[in-house]
Amino acid sequence: MEGASKLERVVSDTERSIHEKKDVVMQKIERENENLEVPDSAKPGGGLPPTEALKRFFDRIPLVSVPGIGNSEVLELNMTDTISAAIEKLYVQKVLGAPVRDPHRSNHVSSGDEYVGLLDFASLVLWVLQEFEVAEADAKISGMVLSPTDAPQNATASVEARNPNKAEEHVAQAQEQLARAAEGQSVQSRESPGTSQRELHSREGFFGLLDKLDNVNSTPVSAMARSFRWGPFLPVRPEDTLLHVLLLLSKHRLKAVPVVDSETSKSVRGFITQDVAIQLLLQCEGLHWFEAIAASKLSNAGFETDQNAGQMVSVYGDDPLMTAVRAMWKYRISGVPILDRSSKSLIGNIRYCDLRVLLDQPHVFLRRKEMSILDFMRVGDGDGKQIQGSPRQEDFGAAVSAATLSLAKVQIPAMQDPVTFSSSETMKQAMQKLFRARSDRGYILDNEGRVKGIVTLRDILMQFSPPLAAQPPMGGFFDSALEQTGAFMGPGSVVTLHQS
Repeated sequence: MEGASKLERVVSDTERSIHEKKDVVMQKIERENENLEVPDSAKPGGGLPPTEALKRFFDRIPLVSVPGIGNSEVLELNMTDTISAAIEKLYVQKVLGAPVRDPHRSNHVSSGDEYVGLLDFASLVLWVLQEFEVAEADAKISGMVLSPTDAPQNATASVEARNPNKAEEHVAQAQEQLARAAEGQSVQSRESPGTSQRELHSREGFFGLLDKLDNVNSTPVSAMARSFRWGPFLPVRPEDTLLHVLLLLSKHRLKAVPVVDSETSKSVRGFITQDVAIQLLLQCEGLHWFEAIAASKLSNAGFETDQNAGQMVSVYGDDPLMTAVRAMWKYRISGVPILDRSSKSLIGNIRYCDLRVLLDQPHVFLRRKEMSILDFMRVGDGDGKQIQGSPRQEDFGAAVSAATLSLAKVQIPAMQDPVTFSSSETMKQAMQKLFRARSDRGYILDNEGRVKGIVTLRDILMQFSPPLAAQPPMGGFFDSALEQTGAFMGPGSVVTLHQS
């Protein structure tokens, strides 16, 4: 009992490094291993299988011991916020996403009852870009006209355009707004107080067109739950362990897991993201059961197969920029590889985070239909640099401290220099490259530079995620969160009933 108490004190000490905690936890696990009955058929050396040892290790590290949790205030959205206001908030604060709060939910709902989901900035921008195309195709207004060949196939998919009876009203509203603008009467902005970014670039480009569309300005973020997937709210508490987070990130399509205040259960104090989980895994370097998994070659991990390559969504560098944007919207993917048309070799990639360029530079937004993807990458990259190599120890705390999903101090990798691997590289080498590049994906290339497979952070986390012989005792709070989102846990998997 005394040993367990000492272990808890050590791993909960925020002043100690993960390396120190690793040593203490592993001593405890090794003592437990000595009492295990190892069958004759076991591999030389006995002990726990790699994934089981990993499971025990992470189940002894509480989230409160992770640096950066609760360091900053987390930006939140309200269910009644309009989509335009939400975009402005996230853009000005340079935040990748935010939890959505519904203050009107009844109090009888258990922990974290006021949060109903997570919305990412890029999903909102993609939704609005599609609405722009719908409005331009439907209204046929001078200066906003799409040629018939450019009109999107899903041009009737917007909130307004889905109803044929609203078409004439939609056109009339847009024409009236443009007429008022021509007479010098400004359209009322729905921006949030304290708007900066030079007053959203003087309401030109993306934000200027945003002002002209009433359906975007009047649509609440709650509509995103119907028109586009938003992330389920699967929270954890500081006293929960890293095992909980590893299971959530690997078994669900989650980019980040919210950490909710343990006392009030009303406030999100930070996030554990996929890249943070990868960094935590890298702290296990040197442990035999970690190396047993990390030493696997990418060619043996199922990342590169003919089926995978054949189903890969890609676009060409000379395609219009909107081709990549439509691909991300249609297939609900957060990144698209860019290929050279003649050689089919990889020349770059466009990701969710790169959509900010359309908002940062109004002239790029205005040329989005005719600008090639290659030109967009050149403009967007600027002085961006890709950094690949082995992670530095000091990078760990700095990256984990970005627990508010902020991009303010993060260098975005260049679009023209994606993370790449060879088939012979190991899982650990891939993890290190992605960690150093702050990238969520990389590409396996053949000798000619053609893409053979894609490796995402979630793919890697799934390799390390322990199989579930039975539902682990995760506690009432965690079980309640799964139940509220329509999810259940069973042998070998965590399944959500609301996956798209």
